[in-house]
Amino acid sequence: MNDSIIKHNQTDFFDFMIKTKKESILFHANLSALSKSKKSQKMFEDFARDEVKQLNELTNTDIEKLITATQIPLLTLNLSCYTNPYINYRGLNNEEIFILALNHEKRVSMLYRELFFLVDNSKLKKLFKLIEKEANEHQKRIECEYENLFNN
Repeated sequence: MNDSIIKHNQTDFFDFMIKTKKESILFHANLSALSKSKKSQKMFEDFARDEVKQLNELTNTDIEKLITATQIPLLTLNLSCYTNPYINYRGLNNEEIFILALNHEKRVSMLYRELFFLVDNSKLKKLFKLIEKEANEHQKRIECEYENLFNN
């Protein structure tokens, strides 16, 4: 009975990962549409494309099987800390858009860093490290663009 609970939780966790990737795609698409500068729009479009690549990687059959078969101690993760709160995009100014994006990338980076240390499987470690690295790169791009737009 305990094994089925673990399996069910792992499947739920995999579903959570897929759901958050899909939400990230929409999140970045929305930010692109709201951004005032062409450069910012392109940056968020690039981020959405990166999220699509990650979603494709996660939905690869081998990765799905690994995630659902790997015992990740989910109780050590507070998954709600890593999700985007409901966002009312109407009325956001350009600076608020950047702050939202920066906080999003920080949450993604923290989640995948935690996951990296929670798994033993080398394939999953590599994938989680790659996603964390990409989130960190997004964060740096956002910070640079923020500096260019708001501190000059």
